Amino acid sequence: ESALPIYDAALRTAEPLRDRTDLPHPIEIPLAQLHRNHASSLRETGRDKDALEAYERASLLYQKAISEAPSAPVWLLQQAATLECWRASLLCGLDGEQATTRAIDAFEARCDALAALPDGASAALRARAAAVEAFADAATRLLPANRPGGDAALGMADIQLKKVETAGLTAADDPTVSQLVEETRMLVRGSRLRAGLCSDDPASAWRVFEDCLDTDCLSKLPLEVRLHLAASLLSANEQVPLGIVMNSIRDDLDETPRLLRR
Repeated sequence: ESALPIYDAALRTAEPLRDRTDLPHPIEIPLAQLHRNHASSLRETGRDKDALEAYERASLLYQKAISEAPSAPVWLLQQAATLECWRASLLCGLDGEQATTRAIDAFEARCDALAALPDGASAALRARAAAVEAFADAATRLLPANRPGGDAALGMADIQLKKVETAGLTAADDPTVSQLVEETRMLVRGSRLRAGLCSDDPASAWRVFEDCLDTDCLSKLPLEVRLHLAASLLSANEQVPLGIVMNSIRDDLDETPRLLRR
């Protein structure tokens, strides 16, 4: 929330520079990045429609920069692709099925363009991992109030996860890729746990993480996921695994400064 006035001030300064012809470098890319980051802050504060407008402004600027570049660099194409997946994830909650499809098509086209480059396969994989995060985040925020939108976002997260896993097979010996694939799996599982808690049968939601009830595995899960897991285990009256999860949560809290814990 406190970042928003800073972005507003930066945009008031930057926007007029688009008409200048004496700048040493084009303004489109930094302005696109500014709109993208502004959109992310708007999304985090629940202002989805405003965030969507900011993402769309950023998307147009990225497109302009890419079309004017003789050979767009990988990092620029990756940024543009990542923006499109976050834009598509927002549309899941705004009843824009056709617009969502167009945004996903734009994202897929950018990923294909990335993957076709000699050094673009890794960037395409990371863009798809960002899509998993975007749709999982959307599902978590939409459920339970917007069940259709949340379910649609979760379905999109599943689709992108499969593509991440497929792409990861070609670089299975790279530990950073293996870690990225595992992180995206956990994101989707966490969203599925959240969806299960919002369903008519919250007591069975914990089975999404049935294979992750030992101390080592639990320590790798975000605290919020463990709290959701504990809630489902409590509903199911599964006392033994509930105790393990609660001990894991307490261990984290014991290591957290008292002020932060409050």
